[in-house]
Amino acid sequence: DGGPSVAVGAVEQTQFAAALEVETLRTLWRAHARHERDAGRLLELVNDDLWGGSTETAAANLLVLRAAGDGTLALAAAGRPQAALLGPQKAERIAIAAAPLGIDPEARYKTTTVRPAAGEIVVASDDDRLLARLVAAWPSASSQQTAPVTAARWLDRLVGLLGDDQPHGTLVVLRRKS
Repeated sequence: DGGPSVAVGAVEQTQFAAALEVETLRTLWRAHARHERDAGRLLELVNDDLWGGSTETAAANLLVLRAAGDGTLALAAAGRPQAALLGPQKAERIAIAAAPLGIDPEARYKTTTVRPAAGEIVVASDDDRLLARLVAAWPSASSQQTAPVTAARWLDRLVGLLGDDQPHGTLVVLRRKS
């Protein structure tokens, strides 16, 4: 459908082996994303290729977000990555992780769809601790907000909730304007 896709992921190896695994994961994701629209099925295709081409057990974690033209997001997760929907008076997880990629050739990945309301954000992270902290702190911080929420305010609020001792990880923020 031509909508954008985002992937958040990590591999569980170190140094050179991890760099090779990340490049393999990115190449497989891009190759299959051109033809497969369903996020869960996309993860299954990548998993099949990782399983079939691997000489050693290497777990890969990946969360796929695919946007449709109507504002709907389709999500599927493998391993640790998670996502949440944050809005005024709302903080809820929207993607449940399944087995990491490359571990189980029979693994199946469910696609979850969500349509954020205007002004709501979807936050995805490869570090569940980081996301859990945001979800736990969000409702109380959000309920104190009275002015209209701009993109800059959302980001300021996220950074403020994480503080200086934040866990390390990637954080992707998608905001629906209208």
